[in-house]
Amino acid sequence: VIAWYLGDDTFDNTTPEQLHDRDDYMKALDPSRLTCQADPVWSYSTVTRYCHYAAETDIFLPEIYPIRGKSEKDDRACVAQVIRDMRRIAADNRAFGAGRRHAVWPIIQMFYGYTSWKRRPREDELYGMSFASLIHGAKGITWYTYGGGVVPERKIFNFGVTSQAKVWRATTNVVQRISSLTPVLLSRDVPQPPAPEIVSG
Repeated sequence: VIAWYLGDDTFDNTTPEQLHDRDDYMKALDPSRLTCQADPVWSYSTVTRYCHYAAETDIFLPEIYPIRGKSEKDDRACVAQVIRDMRRIAADNRAFGAGRRHAVWPIIQMFYGYTSWKRRPREDELYGMSFASLIHGAKGITWYTYGGGVVPERKIFNFGVTSQAKVWRATTNVVQRISSLTPVLLSRDVPQPPAPEIVSG
């Protein structure tokens, strides 16, 4: 057990006060482990779903599922969506995190199904979203998938990483590549050097 999962789609079913209480209870029962919760961010909104929950757990798992298959233009923006979400989470933590140290472990889409997601990410999109999240501050990473549920009469067609060999290969390849970065991901943060000033040229 790495962390206790205290909320899923938290904004929809849990108040900040309830999440705070759950975190307190878990820390009292097991102070040796982290606490986490997951939710979409709404980074394009004036107020995000995350901001009032930022101080309540050690880890936030943003649900980043931008590939809908409805608009090529929107789907092309999948990496930009990851970057926008990660930046907004960092801003929310600075503004609302109450000085608590936080980690972000994004949940990257690797599925399609139901009525909202018409296709899964292609391999290049999966790689782009995964590495963009790490570049922009993720300290861990997860991928959301389905085991594969098909109920035609309810129009449920859920397909995950085990549905095709090429999808399994793409997913395990990105996991292996990121795993090779373990020493970097586990290193402590250091202050970044100031940006250089270009005086001419």
